[in-house]
Amino acid sequence: MRYRVVILPRAKLRIRQAVDFYLERSRSVDVASRWLNGLSRELTLLAESPERFPLARESDAFDFPIRELLYGSGREKTHRVLFRIVESTVEVLTVRHRAQHDVAPDEL
Repeated sequence: MRYRVVILPRAKLRIRQAVDFYLERSRSVDVASRWLNGLSRELTLLAESPERFPLARESDAFDFPIRELLYGSGREKTHRVLFRIVESTVEVLTVRHRAQHDVAPDEL
């Protein structure tokens, strides 16, 4: 089964903030573009088999299962893509740096 991947507004905002961070930190459009392009490639994996990704550590706090895809443009996975599966759709809820606290239900 192929799933439709929908990136919700909060996730789009967090992705934009991460790109802005990489632009500011590296002062390189290339670095920020590589991060974003890599993330986009990873998000396509969710269309094929999203259930293969593990439950997020905060999943029990929600009324529905939350899964996570770990992503980083280098050797280290620096970001967590949190998503849920609703029938034939994958909803990307948010993207967080691994150093950030766990997401709470009132943050989505």
